[in-house]
Amino acid sequence: MAIISVLLVLLAEWGAPELERLRRHDWYARYHAWLEQHLAERAFWDSPLGLLLVLGVPVLLLIVLQSLLALLLFGLPVFLLAVAVLFLSLGPANLLRQARDYLQADEDETVNAADKLALATEISGSHSEEIEEANADVRDAILGQANDRLFGVLFWFMLLGPAGALLYRMVVEAHAHTRSEDGDNGYEAAPATDEAGLTGGSFAAAAERLHGILAWIPARLLALAYALTGSFEDTLVAWRDQLDRAGASLYDNTLAVLTAAGRGALRLEPGQSGPQCGVHCVHSALKLVERSLVVWVVLLALMTLVGWVV
Repeated sequence: MAIISVLLVLLAEWGAPELERLRRHDWYARYHAWLEQHLAERAFWDSPLGLLLVLGVPVLLLIVLQSLLALLLFGLPVFLLAVAVLFLSLGPANLLRQARDYLQADEDETVNAADKLALATEISGSHSEEIEEANADVRDAILGQANDRLFGVLFWFMLLGPAGALLYRMVVEAHAHTRSEDGDNGYEAAPATDEAGLTGGSFAAAAERLHGILAWIPARLLALAYALTGSFEDTLVAWRDQLDRAGASLYDNTLAVLTAAGRGALRLEPGQSGPQCGVHCVHSALKLVERSLVVWVVLLALMTLVGWVV
């Protein structure tokens, strides 16, 4: 049933883009603000216990709801709930759709440079002033954000069901929220850590660390898919070289490895950007992610089939 849920959601992502509006971009911020308003004075709030409370309540409620619905109509309500939770846990914006819009805008002569740069900012969170630099930012955003927006959610959904998808989305949002409070946007690399490897308060440190832990496996599997669908040897070389330049945190390392592996799969030089990156870089990155998604779906389907047969 899990693979059927994945296929239905991916079909909805591709064939019904208007449904994307159902995914609100600000739901976590409002939920976090409400809890903070009532619990900020509690000693445990700015701590890993605070993060556990923020994540645990919705996940536990979802598990209870699943258990109750499992008793009805031969599990059909549970299946529909799984599809809904998975769909709402993606994104929030459809990365592949945004990349296609960016490429379409480049081909449209009526779209001016300012609008193209605005689209690039929407995707990558950067504020490049040159189209070539924007292309490089969008390319890296596609390669790096694919895990948080799509593949990581699919991985934890297949492993833990709807609760896994919701948990991963909430961890991503919690980490992004703590960075935005520090003046950073939700998708760029986290700020530099202190000697203890923590960022800001204990809540923020726990969110970053848990995000890094949950993203670690699916990001490496995605990097492997990049290798299988791109230049295998160049991917492994770029992956190995990035390991030699470890970042400040587990999440930073994971994001850097994923981006480097994607660049290697595309046969790009490390750090290649600026005028060296035309819009073809964005197109190549998009196609690489799409091919990797096909590989993931096929492997998930085969694993499900083997499980049924065994």
